[in-house]
Parts: sequence; structure tokens; C-alpha cells
Amino acid sequence: MSRHLGAKGCRAVSSRILTPGLGFKGYFASGDVPQTPLAKRIMETDTNFDMQPEHKCVLRPVVGLTENLPKADIEFITIEAIKTHRRLRDQAEVKFEQWKSSEPVAQEARVGAPRIAYILATIDLHAQQAVLSTLLDVLGYIPKVSGRKGR
Repeated sequence: MSRHLGAKGCRAVSSRILTPGLGFKGYFASGDVPQTPLAKRIMETDTNFDMQPEHKCVLRPVVGLTENLPKADIEFITIEAIKTHRRLRDQAEVKFEQWKSSEPVAQEARVGAPRIAYILATIDLHAQQAVLSTLLDVLGYIPKVSGRKGR
């Protein structure tokens, strides 16, 4: 992702606890106590829990919608989500460049249409990233996607 597209991560209502080598271990809502012994131990012993790679955004509706689908169908949906994410990333980068090359707006005025367009595009991108991340977790691997390489 472009360095210009905002902060990484997700502060969503629900999160997923992953145990390296063991996979999925449970859900918890932000502010609630995690439901797994490992997560409770991490919370008790690590004062910087929010920075742990195990703390990530999971969209429960996506998990529920895909839970009984065959792997081939989940892979197809995930590939489409990857393509959508790439398209949104490209659009956000274009909006960023348009904003940076636009005329400055007076301090007391609004930020201007180019910056608003960039912010909206970036919000769309991050929302799609949450969907894609959840789908990749459900699928269990990163599928090969035809198209551009190196991005």
C-alpha cells in the first residue's frame, strides 16, 4: 500500500485472536476481555497488547456469510476482493496526487474538494482492506491472482 494512504490497522468492534501454529482461537469485542486463555495471558503480561500482530480486525458478517461455502467459492470471492482492493488503492493514489497538486485552500475555509475526495477514497480502501483481511483468514492462504505483478 502506498505510504500516503493513511494509518495501518483496524480499531473495530470485534477482533480475532490467532495463535501462531494453532490458528483461530476466538473472538472478543474491543474493551472486553478476550475469550481464550492465550489472549488473557497476553493481556495480563503485555502492556502493549494493541501492537501485537494477533490483534486484528475481523468482520463477523463476512465470516458468517462464507462459513459453509466450498473452498473454491471462497477463493473466487477472495480473488475478486483482491482485485477490488487494488482498484481502490489505485484510485486513492490518484486522488492523493490530485489533492497534492491542487491549489491551496484558505485556512478558515473547508479543506477543499480534492482532499475530501482523497479521504473518501482512502476510507473505501481501508474498508475493503478489512473485508479482504477477513476473507484471507477464512480462506487460510493468499490465492494467486492474475494481473499486475510487483505491487
